[in-house]
Amino acid sequence: MKKLLLFFILCMLFFSCDNGMTYKVTNLSGVDWYKTEIWFASSSVAGSGLDGSQYVGTVLIGNSASFTTKSSYFYIYAKDKNGDMVMSQTQPISINNFVTRNDLY
Repeated sequence: MKKLLLFFILCMLFFSCDNGMTYKVTNLSGVDWYKTEIWFASSSVAGSGLDGSQYVGTVLIGNSASFTTKSSYFYIYAKDKNGDMVMSQTQPISINNFVTRNDLY
């Protein structure tokens, strides 16, 4: 029984997926973000393709959201309090990321 349990644990470890590192983005844009998605890309070149996204919900001014990725770049896509689009420019990912008013389109 112990060997069978050990076998299942080893299988779970072997087949578990690596989603990448966890990072943080802080909203310093002066606009509350609602229905926020963080989109990921391997390149900052426009039209080079996206690697996926992660939904992080509401991120109020001064607050942060955590995300996990293997990509090198990100941008924010969200809605403001009126339901209008809020989108940031593509930025390189670092341990602590900040999006300011100057980073918005």
